[in-house]
Amino acid sequence: MPKNILDELPADLGFLAPCVRETLSVRANYRPSVAPETFPEQAYEDELNQCSTDYERILRAPLVERFYTGSAELFGERVAALRSSLLNWMEPYKMQMSAPEVRMLFTVIGNLSHPELYLNDGDDAEQNRFT
Repeated sequence: MPKNILDELPADLGFLAPCVRETLSVRANYRPSVAPETFPEQAYEDELNQCSTDYERILRAPLVERFYTGSAELFGERVAALRSSLLNWMEPYKMQMSAPEVRMLFTVIGNLSHPELYLNDGDDAEQNRFT
């Protein structure tokens, strides 16, 4: 495994590296409600419940800037292609979940499953523009 997987991201995925670094700093402040060693699935679910809004905020601007051209449908397709590309690239790392960067990249892959979240800027008047 490379020293830091984020430094190894291919050029088309490289824009995710600063996002992952920032999400890792959010995760550093996360305090699980259960012992992660004993209940890893529950701890991960708690992390997502506590941190997902921040993770979405961190990814929103780069995704929208890079992929949104006025069409929510096209944006969704582009984000899906990004997700697929990242998932394929991560294949060799799937058994190395002890590395925080690897775990966070897989969390990003999960978050990219819902591109509509990134077109919703949080304004209640503009719920779910991805329809």
